[in-house]
Amino acid sequence: MKYLISFLILWTSSLWALPIEELQISPKTLYLDHKSDSQAFVAQGTLADLSTVDLSSKVKIEIQDPTLVKYQNASFIPLKKGKTSVKVSYQDKVETLSIEVKKIEEKEKASFALDVVPVLTGAGCNSGGCHGASRGQEKFHLSLFGYDPMGDFRRIKFDLSGRRINLAVPADSLLLQKAVKTVPHTGGKLFEKDSKHYKTILSWLESGAPVDQKDIKKAVKLEVFPKRSVMFGKAKQKISVRVTYSDGTDRDVTDLCAFFTSDSSSAEVEDKSFISSKIPGEAHLMVRYGTLNALSTCIVIPEKAETFTAIAEKNYIDKANNNKWQRLRMQPNKLCSDQVFIRRLYIDLCGRLPNEDEYHAFINDKTTNKRDLLVDKLVQSPDFMDLWAMKFSELLQIRTDNNYDLKNVILYSSWVRDQFHQGKKFNEITHQLITASGNSFANPAANFYQIQNDNKIISENVAQVFMGIRLQCSQCHNHPFDRWTMDDYYSYSSFFAHVGRKNAEDPRAQIVYNKNSGDIKHPVYKKALDPKFLGGETPTDKKIDRRKLLADWLTDKQNPYFASTLANRMWEHFFGRGIIHPVDDRRLSNPPANPELLDALSKKFIEYDFDLIRLAKDICKSNTYSLASSSLDSKGNLDKYFATAPIRRIRAEVLLNAITQITETKNYFSNSYMDAKATQLLVSNSGSSFLNTFGRVNRKSPTIACESMTEPNLAQSLELLNGKTINDKINGSPFVQRAMNEKWDPEKFINTLYIRALSRPPTAQEMEKLKALYTNPENPRDLHQDVFWAILNSKEFIFVR
Repeated sequence: MKYLISFLILWTSSLWALPIEELQISPKTLYLDHKSDSQAFVAQGTLADLSTVDLSSKVKIEIQDPTLVKYQNASFIPLKKGKTSVKVSYQDKVETLSIEVKKIEEKEKASFALDVVPVLTGAGCNSGGCHGASRGQEKFHLSLFGYDPMGDFRRIKFDLSGRRINLAVPADSLLLQKAVKTVPHTGGKLFEKDSKHYKTILSWLESGAPVDQKDIKKAVKLEVFPKRSVMFGKAKQKISVRVTYSDGTDRDVTDLCAFFTSDSSSAEVEDKSFISSKIPGEAHLMVRYGTLNALSTCIVIPEKAETFTAIAEKNYIDKANNNKWQRLRMQPNKLCSDQVFIRRLYIDLCGRLPNEDEYHAFINDKTTNKRDLLVDKLVQSPDFMDLWAMKFSELLQIRTDNNYDLKNVILYSSWVRDQFHQGKKFNEITHQLITASGNSFANPAANFYQIQNDNKIISENVAQVFMGIRLQCSQCHNHPFDRWTMDDYYSYSSFFAHVGRKNAEDPRAQIVYNKNSGDIKHPVYKKALDPKFLGGETPTDKKIDRRKLLADWLTDKQNPYFASTLANRMWEHFFGRGIIHPVDDRRLSNPPANPELLDALSKKFIEYDFDLIRLAKDICKSNTYSLASSSLDSKGNLDKYFATAPIRRIRAEVLLNAITQITETKNYFSNSYMDAKATQLLVSNSGSSFLNTFGRVNRKSPTIACESMTEPNLAQSLELLNGKTINDKINGSPFVQRAMNEKWDPEKFINTLYIRALSRPPTAQEMEKLKALYTNPENPRDLHQDVFWAILNSKEFIFVR
């Protein structure tokens, strides 16, 4: 055992002994504002391979004037007023830290908002799983992450006749006793009696639990250090968080923050002190203090670095991905075969399989750029437009229910389909929908306001569909994981407050119009707020229809959300996950997997005037799209960073199209065109148990539309094994009948079926086993159908590789 310990010590020592290329100190300036103040710093070294190591406890500290400050327990503590510099060194690298002691007097009395609320947040008391839940916990309710300090103050001091605090004997206050668990507490022990948290609350209670002054300073800026780490294998990196207030003072609040990570499998925060790395990948650490947020990025590289071989860069997509993979030391997969590519492309662009002629024409083509030529051909097909019209209709929640007439559904669905077939751009369609007015029969776009009558929900849907932002949390409280506040929610929803509806002559239709009046009141202020763009300005022109102002801002090329959200939705269609994933959940705590890639796609989409076809071409022509899905030795989350092609289950409508196509049968759907494909349905609930079983979107919310069920389950297996749809199509297949009439030999039937269903010929082993079944068959038709059934039930048929 002692030899193992000695080895570990030697190995660790050798790691620290590696020469560093650069020494970084952050922050480089520290301010100490009162006698009990303290500030920490982070020292980080960069090695030759660009990985970083934590040197915070390894550096040498030399204070120029040790009478001003002292360094104790990894923090600087003030001794007297003045300025000094500190020399921080490691090996031959030296950095200078500036320190200013502004005041040496005792700190002012504890503030509830600035001191007590951060303690409650840091201890987790006001989190969603505790007293910050919508109904609180154990009859005690706090605002989520302290968004309403005054409300929390009243509940702590005055609720239950003030039994939570004891101003006569502050240490006996229930608020403290439960936290240190001297009395039973469901939430367990939160901190010790000698901790800073305990002393802060006790100080506030001893001063009489005063209410804060109205002009109290506010937290305006939050910073986390280091901002970026590249960690080697399993390592640790010290973190420090600093808040700046409106009066210019600042404070180290590391132990008072709430920490979240975008990928806990790669890195997470331990003891509010260190980032601890795990498997290779990238994690974004979100730090929350009050309503402020800050981000730090942590890249974890493998302990055994691989030799990186970039893929050939056909366009900006491959370049952005190569850069990302190289930073992560992640080796991408090889390119897929032509057979895999043609099947993948037809499913993704046309919602169907390639037929025999299309397959042979492509495979036998010796042109070096034949993949690009096929992409150019398929994006111009009506099938491509039908597929995207269906996906857009899902996002718009076009569906029939008891309150929405069938004629409106058909008119609305047909209008959306026509927009795509006419080559309308995404920004044009979006602008028409948001500004739509008039009779829902005469102007089908006006049904955008008939499917949903609640103007607040409409505002939420617009943010979610076209900006990728889920605002629902901000309706009742500040968003716990993002920047959006209740003020943001109600000022943005005011854009839809004037939408009016009235009955038309035909009772099935409605007339949508601008009322020029109406409010959506803020529940705290009890009044409506002026319209304000999300993260933007308040429009000055109050005479124009508010919806037009919003539509102009939303579809403008300078809008920070629109282009990237739609580009991300398109990327998700081809790769099974978005660069921001889920695609409608853009927030600080859920950053893009590859920001450079998303930014490049967004800029191109804007450059193309929001042309869906041109962006689809770029994606499908990239070598990233052509990667194989075979397993790799490379470590890390390959799917998240698109270093390998995902294996995706074919969505319900496309799967039914494929089965119908290769069996040469027809579908009959209610309330749709004769011989319509499943991707052409005008009504979402056109009776089909097959589509329902395989996860057809029910279109009841934009979130559900983003999460069409593609995970396999038992019901789907049973449907394929003995469901009516599969059996009827195989038993009535003209393809099988043609094989019987023309007396195909087993080899021709098997080979043709493989190409039609799997876009490849059978292997020699598969052919041998299947041909053996045809030795003296009693009924060749039954055998053909059995082989057909087996192919349709194979994983290779149901999934896209």
